[in-house]
Amino acid sequence: MGGTTGTPDTNDWADEVGKFKCKECTQASDSRCSSFYLDSVVAGGGVKAAFCNDANLVIVSDGSPGFTPNLEDIPNPPGSFDSDGNACKTRIWSTAKPIVHKIPVEGKYTLYETGDRLNNQNTDSFPSGAADAEDGYLSSASRGSYGLPTRGAVGVSVKGQIIFPVFNNRAELTPEACEVDSCNEHVGGGGGSPHLHGDPWGSHCLYSEANYTSVDAHPPVIGFALDGPSIYGRHLSESAPGYDVALDACGGHDEGGRGYHYHSQVKAARTDEGVTEPTLSSGVEYPAFPPGVDECYRGNLASIEGFWDKAGDKDTYSLPCCGSTHYWVADGITIDGAGVRDASNPNPSPPPSPPPPSPPFPPPSPPPSPP
Repeated sequence: MGGTTGTPDTNDWADEVGKFKCKECTQASDSRCSSFYLDSVVAGGGVKAAFCNDANLVIVSDGSPGFTPNLEDIPNPPGSFDSDGNACKTRIWSTAKPIVHKIPVEGKYTLYETGDRLNNQNTDSFPSGAADAEDGYLSSASRGSYGLPTRGAVGVSVKGQIIFPVFNNRAELTPEACEVDSCNEHVGGGGGSPHLHGDPWGSHCLYSEANYTSVDAHPPVIGFALDGPSIYGRHLSESAPGYDVALDACGGHDEGGRGYHYHSQVKAARTDEGVTEPTLSSGVEYPAFPPGVDECYRGNLASIEGFWDKAGDKDTYSLPCCGSTHYWVADGITIDGAGVRDASNPNPSPPPSPPPPSPPFPPPSPPPSPP
């Protein structure tokens, strides 16, 4: 079983963020890059700094979820034991580690024409091909192939928590494989903070109905996919904007002037004999919760310059622009070379229209003509 808390954070975050030395560039104009947006959507949680350079939205975080995880709260069914009869594992939350997330901004990625699980199943997008590696795509002889990383992340939450596919590295759905808690997270075999394998929905998770203006409203942004598009939460009502526009196999759609974006969702799944606890029959229905990116990326990874460059402070694709004015930082942290921060709303609501002018007062009627 898993624990619920981590060991004390001993990282010097001012030093970590300070390693990103500024370069000469102009900050991108993507709407997600403004200080106003970062203040309202990204600030807090495990995020230590967020800024855009000319190519990417860069989020530096410790990977913590921004809520108190309960790694011992493992839903059952599908089961509380794995296929070997061992108790389910979500592992102990260990020391937080610095993580750099790069999300290409508008104009720095291209989309496939359709959402298809075959997207990116090539060595231009995944250099290791079909392999059990971070830069390999997910493939199983019995469950097929997906345009997703076998061992890597697909996104980051608005609070800096890593988002992995709903599948594990064997192409099994993580709830069925008995690997995630009720917020769809666990700690990986390499330790660190809990990462997500599904939609972090619930009153004690990342977001809930309280984050919606109404059940009929469009869901809020809950994260960013590493291929570029934003990730929104699940629809709560058939009347919600965009509900009637079907999600593709990748888990996204283009509607409402928001461009192509992903949504977390609830999907029916059935147990597969040999995956769940031995005493549980195959064919038992249970819910699975794709975290936005579902069976594939819609973005063409081969179109994203520096996608697989993970060099951290030496990675030019993650460096801030000298003179940056749009960014967010946690207390005590500064961005190298940053200018005076501009926190104004770049898209303020227009002032109300003035009332139409009153019609001119009619002139007095002429006096009646004499008889």
